[in-house]
Amino acid sequence: MRSPFILTAVSALLAAVSGMCPEPELKSQSPIDIPQLSGVPNNKNVDVAFPQTSNGVLRNEGETLKLFWDGGKGSHLNLKDKTFSALQFHFHAPSEHRVRGYQYPFEMHIVHQATDKSLAVLGVLFEVDPNDNDFLNQVWPSISQLGDKGTNVSVSNIAGSTLNIGDNTGFFRYQGSLTTPPYAEGVEWTVVREVQKISQAQLDAYTAKIAEKNAREVQPLYGRKVILYEGFGN
Repeated sequence: MRSPFILTAVSALLAAVSGMCPEPELKSQSPIDIPQLSGVPNNKNVDVAFPQTSNGVLRNEGETLKLFWDGGKGSHLNLKDKTFSALQFHFHAPSEHRVRGYQYPFEMHIVHQATDKSLAVLGVLFEVDPNDNDFLNQVWPSISQLGDKGTNVSVSNIAGSTLNIGDNTGFFRYQGSLTTPPYAEGVEWTVVREVQKISQAQLDAYTAKIAEKNAREVQPLYGRKVILYEGFGN
């Protein structure tokens, strides 16, 4: 058996090494405050489409509502030469991303995955408007059917085409991370420039189910480049 002196010396050495080699600082975190940018032509850097309807399962995660949804046949998020397929979308109130310091009341994240398991997220911002949002109206009737955390309800015929992503859409692109633990980096972020509309009634229906705010604070850029691509993949 090793003596207490040897064990103490080993522990002291390990502690010293740990102090000399701290955990690396994460410098590609999300969300961010999107700065003022001049746009550049898209040139097929971003191409997103949801041409068909698809069924999904809405789940109360406790911190958010999440809908497991594949986007429908033929849906895709193409980033340059890489294709990502939809897995799910969920919500944050207020928004996680800010634009020139402004925080929107609501944000949707459509999480995509490539065949190599890498992730890309399409962020959609919402501003309050007198009219309902057509896309959200496909999901919102099911919110009242959800119970507490862990409950599910099926949702049929969700048409991603009702999202306002048209030929003149712009996209903010940057390298980031998940916005929830473990905050893993290497996530391709695309935030739609055009802000969608959500009615106060729709927002109230969401916050009645998820009362706690669930937006992570914006993170430093640390020199990362944010690009505004204009146009729809021309």
